[in-house]
Amino acid sequence: MTFDHPMMAGAEQYLDLHRGDASGPLEPIGCTWSPDRLTVTCQPAEPLQHNSQYTFHAGGGMMDADDHPVDIGPHGTQMGGQWLMPGMMGGMHAGMPMSGMGAGWKAANGSYGMVFTFTTG
Repeated sequence: MTFDHPMMAGAEQYLDLHRGDASGPLEPIGCTWSPDRLTVTCQPAEPLQHNSQYTFHAGGGMMDADDHPVDIGPHGTQMGGQWLMPGMMGGMHAGMPMSGMGAGWKAANGSYGMVFTFTTG
């Protein structure tokens, strides 16, 4: 993911990968930042299963390096992203209630960030 402002240290903790939809189990990923903190690259710890659905989740409350909230919506929806609203997926995130997610996950619009679903080949 590329941002238009440098991101705050630790923002990668609000990025995760799920098997299936956002209510599905987490797949361990490692994320690294470019030196200017504009681009984060995340890779799964293990190879993903073939012909399987995964969901990448970016928290809506991430902050840039100047402590301003990041608005992933305008560009994210253009790239196929969907807001993760509290009632979706039965209100669950990785098998736990969304209501238990910390501030870095919740956006000003009431969502828990944006999800991008894809299927491996």
